[in-house]
Amino acid sequence: LVVGLSVLLIAGLRPYYEAFSGFSTGTFSGMALWGLLLVLALLGLGFLGTSYSGAYLSFAKPLVPSTSSRLPLLKQVLLGFQYTLAASILVITLAMGRQLDYLRSKDLGFAQEQLMMVSLPEGEEDTYSQIVQLRDALQTQASLQRVALIGGGALPGEENGKDLFEVKGPEGTVEKVYDIYRVDHQYLEALDIPLAAGRNFDATRPQDASGTVMINEALARAIGWENPLGQYIGYYGEWREIIGVVKDFHHQSLHNPIEPIVLLYGPEAARTLLVKAPLSAAKTLETTYATYFPDTPFSLRYFDQFIGAMYAQEQQLTQLFRFFSFVALLLCGMGLFALFSLHVHQRTQEISIRKVLGAEARHLLGNLFRAYRYPIVIALVVGLPLAGWGVQYWLHTFTYRVSMGGGIYVAAVVGILGVSLGVTGYHILKALRVNPAESLKQEG
Repeated sequence: LVVGLSVLLIAGLRPYYEAFSGFSTGTFSGMALWGLLLVLALLGLGFLGTSYSGAYLSFAKPLVPSTSSRLPLLKQVLLGFQYTLAASILVITLAMGRQLDYLRSKDLGFAQEQLMMVSLPEGEEDTYSQIVQLRDALQTQASLQRVALIGGGALPGEENGKDLFEVKGPEGTVEKVYDIYRVDHQYLEALDIPLAAGRNFDATRPQDASGTVMINEALARAIGWENPLGQYIGYYGEWREIIGVVKDFHHQSLHNPIEPIVLLYGPEAARTLLVKAPLSAAKTLETTYATYFPDTPFSLRYFDQFIGAMYAQEQQLTQLFRFFSFVALLLCGMGLFALFSLHVHQRTQEISIRKVLGAEARHLLGNLFRAYRYPIVIALVVGLPLAGWGVQYWLHTFTYRVSMGGGIYVAAVVGILGVSLGVTGYHILKALRVNPAESLKQEG
């Protein structure tokens, strides 16, 4: 019933979930939905465990003494589900948080701060000359450090275009399809992308506009060039000299490897004005833009937010999962608390007798906790590998990812044992406060 209701709930929420997260109905979306289905199913089992003690106390004979330290089979099964749920969710939540922190902290190979993007108009014959005038006017502003003209798809995170090139490799001349970036001479400086070798484009050299290219390190590796400077790449029948090699940077999400890129000098194809300046200079930028394009709306985007959109799926999925994890762990804790309470309640007379005979609280705690050792061990042996397998499957959707390591599993085990000892200790101390004479008067 719980699994069926979970399926219906996810089916009803799926349109809203996809609209909220922007997921497509692909592999990643399916993984997210199946993950939520599993969490909801386990959440239902947690609720079942929580309800068991209340139902038992409502319908069973009150104050039934227990002479056995072993747990009934049903209670062992429910307790095992509680521990499996808690261990699995702890491992998954910790691993997803670590991967997301890694995505946020990893050096992507370019600067993200103090960069603004302005969409440029297109379609008119004199538009390019006005764009150049706008760029030159902005460069005179003291608050603006760099102003670059870039073509569509030439920014990290954009859907970049591809084109056909000819390259001379060890096997002769072959045709290859590479990503193509049309940029100007200030592109690398605006994004703080360093050169690995060679030089940048030079606006004062006419040859750079039609006879040269730059490439990234990934392209040099793909072709097998140890020293690509001075080599040539064919583009629409013209052979262009490689004058520079830029350091690899992550132009796509960390799900994807760094692909080969060819950079052409082409400010005339500009679709975006990339400005490196303090965010306070946005008003100056808008005013200058209106001077040259008064009839075109001013559209400004901040580059760091634009880059953050590449990882919006992971962030939203993590937030969603953390919410369900919190609810599931809360129910799991309630279930453990209720089951421990019921077990201690049934053994109140035994605890009172041991107290009268001089047993210390730590001995009582150890004696009571032994009843849970098998469900705990079995749940950890089952839950930790299953959670680890699921996390590894998710992590393999990233080309760049963290390793699981043993720390996450150790943290989950310590957390489970800590909660168990804490809850058991609370109930033991509560039982020790009961007057033995009162508890021994209770009838079986």
